[in-house]
Amino acid sequence: MEKFEKKLFKFLAFITEPLSRLSFFIVYFYFGTLKIVGASPATPLVKDLFQVTLSGILDFPTFYAFFTLFEILIGILFLFPKLTKITFVLFFLHMLMVMSPLVLLGEQIWSEMGVLTIEGQYVLKDLILLSLGLFLLKSNKDSPY
Repeated sequence: MEKFEKKLFKFLAFITEPLSRLSFFIVYFYFGTLKIVGASPATPLVKDLFQVTLSGILDFPTFYAFFTLFEILIGILFLFPKLTKITFVLFFLHMLMVMSPLVLLGEQIWSEMGVLTIEGQYVLKDLILLSLGLFLLKSNKDSPY
């Protein structure tokens, strides 16, 4: 049994980072593509967040186009380990944006104190992405840590 565990953990050590990177790519590319084709269920939430943050600076269609391409770019960048540092900077900025409704759009995120709406659950799951992103940053060969 010990021999099996050793082989299993060696295999897991080998596939964990590539599988994590591929997962990020799939999620970001998919969600970005949904926005491009006008099928994203997150669009109303994005639009409402835009209204309370950036509406005086630029118009929504322009913002949405850039936001969509930004998501797809992050997904693609996750496929390249040598670009981990810049990917993480962009990823962290994205996480700040997509998690900000927890604070800025309380009425859409919380149905009552401590109870998330479906939109709130959608936002809260980004904690998993953030944790995995931090793990990839830490485990990157170019990391000083």
